[in-house]
Amino acid sequence: ILDQNIDWQQVLSESVMQTVVLTAFQNYKELPLDEKTENLVQKNIKQCTKNKLFCFQGHRYLHGLMTKNGIPYCIIKGAASAYRYPDPLLRIMGDVDFYVPNDKVKQALALLLAEGFQKVPGNHTYHYALQKDGMHLELHYRPIAIPDGEKSAVFYEYWSDIFEKSILTNDGLGQYVFPSDFHHG
Repeated sequence: ILDQNIDWQQVLSESVMQTVVLTAFQNYKELPLDEKTENLVQKNIKQCTKNKLFCFQGHRYLHGLMTKNGIPYCIIKGAASAYRYPDPLLRIMGDVDFYVPNDKVKQALALLLAEGFQKVPGNHTYHYALQKDGMHLELHYRPIAIPDGEKSAVFYEYWSDIFEKSILTNDGLGQYVFPSDFHHG
């Protein structure tokens, strides 16, 4: 039984900030929402679904491009995380994050620029942000937010075989290279 004093607009606002709208409101028709809030929920669900389908298209595009050009890659976050959800379609995505071996970063970046992608301005400490026709890619040359020092060395030791242990996956929406369960964790 739900608390009758829930501020559903606040729940929606928080779920938008945490990118969990689809999960939080997957059964929204069963919730006691007023008409205004229900309309906002529906609008957000439609926008998330549209963005997600476009991102899956970007994942498929990236797989084809990297495979055709012999560049090892591994999707991080995005579809790789969605694959591990009980319902992959609940995972919200806004871009395509992928990691390539250090010795392939320049080649991958040059390929994407030749394909018409533009670098997004800004200081990025672990990736190049690129966009083309509304498609956003993040070419990671470093894993996300790994601290320097002793812990970093341990992490990179575990991370060193990510490409050898990555798996080619077909999730029904496309084919991609994902990290193993260990590396995704």
